[in-house]
Amino acid sequence: MDNEWNNNEYLPPQPEHSIDPEFTPEYPDVTFFKESAVTMREENIFQGEVPQGEKPRKAQEAQKAKRSRMSWFRKFLGSAMRGGAAIVAATTLIANAAAGDQSAGGTRIRGIFRTLDADAFVQPNDYTPEELNAVWRSDPEGPHQYDFSNLIVLKEASCTENGLSCYVCTDCGVRLTQVTTKAHEPGAPVPENVVEPDCVHDGSREDVTYCTVCGKELSRTKTVLGALGHTGAAPVIENVIDPNCVEDGSEEEVVYCSVCGEEVSRTTVVLEAIGHTEGEPVTENEVEPGCEEEGSAEEVVYCSVCGEELSRTVIVLEALGHTEDEPVTENVVNAGCTAEGSQDEVIYCSRCGEELSRTTETSPALGHSYTAAVTAPTCTAQGYTTHTCSRCGSSYRDAYTAALGHSYTAAVTAPTCTAQGYTTHTCSRCGSSYRDTETAALGHSYLAQVTDPTCTAQGYTTHTCSRCGDSYRDTYTAALGHTYTFGYLMSGDETPTACSRCGAYGFTISLENATTIRYTLTQDLLDQANAQGFYALEWGDVTACENNYYGQSGSVAVGFRDSDSATVTGTSGVIHLDFTPVSGITYYYTIYLRLASSGSSDDLYTAYPQGGGYRTFTQP
Repeated sequence: MDNEWNNNEYLPPQPEHSIDPEFTPEYPDVTFFKESAVTMREENIFQGEVPQGEKPRKAQEAQKAKRSRMSWFRKFLGSAMRGGAAIVAATTLIANAAAGDQSAGGTRIRGIFRTLDADAFVQPNDYTPEELNAVWRSDPEGPHQYDFSNLIVLKEASCTENGLSCYVCTDCGVRLTQVTTKAHEPGAPVPENVVEPDCVHDGSREDVTYCTVCGKELSRTKTVLGALGHTGAAPVIENVIDPNCVEDGSEEEVVYCSVCGEEVSRTTVVLEAIGHTEGEPVTENEVEPGCEEEGSAEEVVYCSVCGEELSRTVIVLEALGHTEDEPVTENVVNAGCTAEGSQDEVIYCSRCGEELSRTTETSPALGHSYTAAVTAPTCTAQGYTTHTCSRCGSSYRDAYTAALGHSYTAAVTAPTCTAQGYTTHTCSRCGSSYRDTETAALGHSYLAQVTDPTCTAQGYTTHTCSRCGDSYRDTYTAALGHTYTFGYLMSGDETPTACSRCGAYGFTISLENATTIRYTLTQDLLDQANAQGFYALEWGDVTACENNYYGQSGSVAVGFRDSDSATVTGTSGVIHLDFTPVSGITYYYTIYLRLASSGSSDDLYTAYPQGGGYRTFTQP
């Protein structure tokens, strides 16, 4: 067990004490000492710190008791004398046992017997039988004569591992062992887990002490690092409100922390109003003076900064008086046939236009000047002569004649299919008319005409009225659709894809550019090809050359396949030729559609588009 002795200093072995090889191996085993030599009682002996050169308390008591005793053999022999023959016999037995024992212990016992023969009956002792037995068994707790001034170190202690030391009996060499320890050697404190303080938050630091030998942490002390507080930077101006002529302004002086940027203080400063600044006077509300009325104007002074009116003064402008203009003629009344004429000569003010003077002049009447106009009699009105004055329009009539009466002519209107017939009587002089002698409508008389269906238009029957031309249609029949003729032709035979009935083409193409051909098929062409066992084999029969047709010398793209080469399922699409056209070059194209009923070239039907399969395109 560990004890609390201070083992920083050890007593070196002394040469005058020797330990029997039996008890001290060349390399002592600590386990051997712990298990064989040290008992709980021995460890309890060394529970207090023993200064150098002093003996443990229990050992001191044992030594003190022994000073009143003689050697254990003297005590033994003295007791044998007091105990009688039995004890003498026991002693004899011990001596006889020691006589045959060749060990160091037996040798020592025999020597002690010889030494004690002379004084065994002279010096008294008080060893108990238990103490004698402990000495005999080499029990370290027996009353041995330990040299407590000489501690023998068997194994040095370290801060991580216990050591082992012992005291040796100077009489018999028995060892009293003890476990020793060594304290850690603390190093200088090391700061760890440092959290730096900021302006408003405390920081912290842990000062840790480690053993300089084994590195074990011995202590850890946490220290609070107080907040640093804000550091005010130079004030900045914010929220500036400029003063005006009559109102104060303001601004805020703000101090921020130069470390963390937090606002430390904010002070509002009042900026006093600057007052008005008079501008140049301006004229307003000017009323020009008239000939008879005074005028006026207002002289106004405004602030040149804010525009507020500062003063307003009314100025009176004197009347100007009238100024005569040139005389003018007004109210001219020309002399009539029966009335005299007149006119006014007027003078106005040239400034205000007010009339200044007016003089009236008259002229005599002219008398009538008649012109005669004869009105002939009509069928219902009499005739007469009208006399009209050429000046005033005054008129009168005379020379009346009687009315002539109507002169009618009859016109017969025959009935038509939906309208009745009648006779119209019209006056040849005035155009007045009336109807009579009405007859009933006749109804339509239709004739039928059949229009046969065409490839694209339905057939029907047209019914037309022979009298009025009214018509309607009925009996419609469906359009016939295009009819294409397919045959088994060798590749290269040119066959137009024209309808045998109407001649319309079922295959048309257009060149969008040098590498793109757009094609269109009629659904009739595809349907009839499929119905007769043909199918679209490929859109590969497109050849582009630089100087001729049919893919001879100068060919740039031959046998291009469309992505849908097995069966054409749509009626329109685009063929892309994979080549790069050269500017200024004219390309020649041979284009046709190949339909087949099998994979054999003998079962091909070759169809050329409308306009033929030979086209050209010049690259810009």
